[in-house]
Amino acid sequence: MVEQFPRYAFAYEDPNFWVAEASSILPLTGLSIQTTGCIVIFLTLAEIIAGATFVMWHSFYMLDTILVMSDHTKTMHRKLLRALFAQIAVPMITVAIPWLHGAIVVVSRWDTTPQSILNATWALDAFHASISSLSILYLTEPYRRFLLQMAGRK
Repeated sequence: MVEQFPRYAFAYEDPNFWVAEASSILPLTGLSIQTTGCIVIFLTLAEIIAGATFVMWHSFYMLDTILVMSDHTKTMHRKLLRALFAQIAVPMITVAIPWLHGAIVVVSRWDTTPQSILNATWALDAFHASISSLSILYLTEPYRRFLLQMAGRK
């Protein structure tokens, strides 16, 4: 180091001064934070989708194989499971997809995306709480019945 940088020769004698290797020991050093974010989003989505698919399959399998429930109870449970899985899908659609699209646009420097599409995806993200609440009210039959009763329609 002293031969390369003679003006820093004073640091050679200082016990509190040390020099670290500038090259990284970690793999994938050329990835930007945006690319890493996209990879993490893709892997997380894949894991969530695989887990949700298994849970849905297992729930319906258990519902079909349990013989101690009446047909009416099984039908009600099946409807509530469908509503639950639809409500789980709402954040996936309204949050993950817009953020994934935004990350892809940033990483790929995809400047040809129309502003209207960007606005629509971020509006979808902005209204995810409202969409989630409305889906709960619409998809869950007891809530829907109560709201229709309150509105005087039934």
